[in-house]
Order: sequence, then C-alpha cells, then structure tokens
Amino acid sequence: KTHYDFKKAKQKIHEDLTLARKIQQGILPRDFELIENTAFAIRYLPFGEVGGDIYDIQESPQGRIRIFLADAIGHGVRAALVTMLIKSEYEKVKMLPSPGQVLTALNKIFFGTYHSMSEFFPAIIADIDMANGRLSYASAGHGEQYLAADGSVHILRSTGRMIGLVENPEWKIVETRFPRNGKLLLFTDGLYEQFNTEKEQFGQDRLTAIVREFHFLGIEHLVAKIIDELNPPFICVDSLFEAYELLKANIKTQILIMGFISPQSLKTKKLPFSFVVFNKELVDAISKYQPHAKIHIFVDTGMHREGVNLDELPSFIKYIKIKTNLEIEGLMSHFAASDVPANPDTQKQVDNFQKAISIIKENGVNPKWIHIANSSGVLNNDYFKEKIGNMARIGISLYGTDPEGKNKNLKPVLSLKTHIAQIKKIKIGEKIGYDFTFTAKTNMTIGILPLGYNDGVQRELSNKGFVLVNGKYCRIIGKVSMNITTIDLSNIKNAKVGDTVIVYSNNAKDKNSIENTAKLCKIIPYESLIPLTPSTKRIIVI
Repeated sequence: KTHYDFKKAKQKIHEDLTLARKIQQGILPRDFELIENTAFAIRYLPFGEVGGDIYDIQESPQGRIRIFLADAIGHGVRAALVTMLIKSEYEKVKMLPSPGQVLTALNKIFFGTYHSMSEFFPAIIADIDMANGRLSYASAGHGEQYLAADGSVHILRSTGRMIGLVENPEWKIVETRFPRNGKLLLFTDGLYEQFNTEKEQFGQDRLTAIVREFHFLGIEHLVAKIIDELNPPFICVDSLFEAYELLKANIKTQILIMGFISPQSLKTKKLPFSFVVFNKELVDAISKYQPHAKIHIFVDTGMHREGVNLDELPSFIKYIKIKTNLEIEGLMSHFAASDVPANPDTQKQVDNFQKAISIIKENGVNPKWIHIANSSGVLNNDYFKEKIGNMARIGISLYGTDPEGKNKNLKPVLSLKTHIAQIKKIKIGEKIGYDFTFTAKTNMTIGILPLGYNDGVQRELSNKGFVLVNGKYCRIIGKVSMNITTIDLSNIKNAKVGDTVIVYSNNAKDKNSIENTAKLCKIIPYESLIPLTPSTKRIIVI
C-alpha cells in the first residue's frame, strides 16, 4: 500500500506539473504572426517541466511593436510562479508610452507591493517603429542582446538595474536605427550558459561569433543555427548523493559519478548515471544491478591514489568486456601537479596517460571521452597541447578563481555578503570575543556581523582579516565565532545597522578576495570556498 500511495502521489505531481506547463505556455502570445512586414522565430525551452522566462509581443494602434522579455531568478516551479506574477503585473502597465516608464512601473510594484518576497529579475523592453525605421529599448540588468542591421551586428547592453533590486532606479532609453531587414535577437542567460557537443560552455563570446557570422540568414534559420550548437552538458559529481540531488533538481543531462560508490547502494532501480570504475568489485556490482550503464575507467598514472595500475589495465579492460552489458565510455586519470607542467613527475603522468590511451585502443575500445585535466591542467593547456584528451574537469576555475594566481582573464564570480546586525561603542581596555584575544587600545565603534565560521568565515581571520563596508576596509577583531564576527567600524562615518558588508570580495585585487584571504590564512583558495554552507542564501547576479 505504501508503494502504491507513493506512485499515486508521484503521478499526481506529474499531472500537476503538466497542467502548470500548459497554463504557463498558454499565456504566451500567439497572435504576433499576424503583424505585417515582420517575421518571428521563437524557441521556448524551459529548464524542466516549467520555466522561469516570460515574453510578450504587442502591436500598438500606431503600428509600434513592443517586445518584452523577463527572466525570473532560478528554475522550476518557484520561478514559474514568479513569471505568472510578472505577466500579470506587466499586463497592467504594458501600454505606457515608453520602455522606461514600463520598467519604472514594474519596479514600483515589485519593490513595493512584493518587497517582502525579495523578488528581483532582469528584463528588457524594445519598441520597434517599422514606419520610421527606429528601435528604442531599455534594459533592466538584462544580459547583452543583439541587433543585426546594415551588414553588421550591434550589441544592446543593459541600461540600468534589475527590477525590484532598489527603490528608485533609472533606466537610460537607447535609440538606434532599425532598417526593414533588421534582426533583433533577444534571449535569456540560459542560452549561453548551455554546453556544446564538445562539452564546452556555449558562452556569450561564442554566441556573438555565431550571430556575426550568420546574421545574413533569415531569422528562423539564424535561431536554428544557434539551437544547433546547444547540447546538454556532462556534469561530474563526487557521490551518488550529489547525483540524486541533481536528479531531484530536474537535471536532464548526463551525470558522471567519479567518487567511491558502495556496491550495495546500486541495488535499486535503473539509474541514469555514468560511473567511474577502478576495481573489479564495482564493475561486478554495476554489471549486476545497473546493466547497460556507461562507465569511465580510472587509470593511475602516477598520483597513486585511486585508479587501475597501468600494468593491470589490459586485463582490467578484458574483464569489463567479458561482462558484455557495460559500455566503456571514457578513460580518465588525475593530475597531481598540473600547476607545474614542467615537473618531471607531471610529464611522466602525461606519458603514462598516453600509454593508457594506446592500451585501451589496442584492446578494441575507442572511448568517447578522454580526460585527465583539472583547472590547472586547462590553464596550462598550451604546454600539454593535445596530450590530455578531449574533456576537462574544471573545479575551482568555475568560480573564476585561479589556483595559480597567474591568469588575468579569470574573473572571480563569487562574493560573500552580510549586513551589520548591531553597532556598539566600547571603551579603551575592554575586551572582545571568546578568550578575550582582542583588547581595545582606544575608544572604538564596533559592528556585529551575523555570520561566522559556520557560514564560511575562516577562523584564521580572527584579529587579522578584513571586510569592506561602504567601500572601506574594516578589520576583523576578536575571534571569529560560530555565527558571529566582530569588526572595527571606528573609521566608517555614518555606519548604520543594515549596511551591506562584503566579507569576501569578487575583485581579485581586494584584500578580502578569495585568493588574498587564502594567502592571509596560509591555506589554498579551495579551503576558503568549501566552508560556504548550503544554508547561506545564494543570489545569482546576471
């Protein structure tokens, strides 16, 4: 009965999501095809059953075409509900004279009426005057868009803050020429965050290159060309738990589990994962409980952690082939010191990896994916050339952090922020924090921050770290506690409760950047990132 109830509940959820998808797609405009002298090509590809994007196309009595595009933060049901709210409120204001007035009205609604929801989102409104050949637009924090006209491609940049982020933002209205053969390409960030068949992120630069190269095509064919470049990413995780979390998040792409898996945990239904193998016990379990799964063989090229020894690789391959119900999809290893590519031991790893590639091919297997490189391996690709395969497993560089501190093209994307919870005055001689490790040498103003080492603030920053308040550095004083950090506000004029505090900056040059913080604590940047707990609120800034 319990199993039946679970299946029934699951079926009900599926039916509800199907209905939600129909409702969401039902509110999207359909009569724009009747607009004369224009052609539209639209691809609406939600991340899951439902999506977080909303658009509208409207022709005014004066012949002006207004296009609206918004992107609710996040994915899934929550984002879909927000799009319904955006659509409802946009309908009330969409006939206002200018794009800027519409954005202002929406901001007033979302910052005011829905302020408690803390909802903010990027959006763009473009007005096309076909009679006079003009385009005017305002962009509220939306990513770069494209206008192909007169044989060239123009980038339409953001002209102001996102909707709902601040109380009284202003948006610049940009006007430009729009010829009869002009093409306006509008999209959300999900487009260039996708990956191509080579498992490279599509990227804005790649999208720009495609638009520039094929802007002469009809709009339908141009969109088809872009979509043709998009394929699901290959997502690598460490554990079965992480893979399940991605599955629960409605990830539809191929997931590779690289860490140890207990054979007993595979005694379940058929799983849509690929597995890394390095011993016969795991091969046996996958063959028995997850037949026809795709696997990657991990070979030890010299780091001497997990992996099949090179001299045992031929027999290991033959053992797998005997099973007949497993597909060897990949061959992999892992660098021990790819940040020092000239190291003889690193070069020996490269040579051993080349031997492993030869061995697997000599045994009749031509793996689709060959990979050994981590972030440093990719950053030193000019040295390794074609010897490290056709795939890389980038870790810390995804955050824009360079493990070597040499690559100026990487831009840190992560910042950790909080707010001042309390401001206090203390007198000379008074002590602060656990074990009284700080004594005030003068009268001071201090700020209490509601986060500590439980939230990712390194304890090693006690009495020596820095944060940023109103653009100025403030020293961390006393010991960093589990959920409290104290800072010196004595040099900050007019500091008040609620002021934003940047604990970790995304400017690599700041004293409190991830890399500089790691140096101060005498640790590596990885150790600064790992303590950031799931309970800390994540805000994706487009």
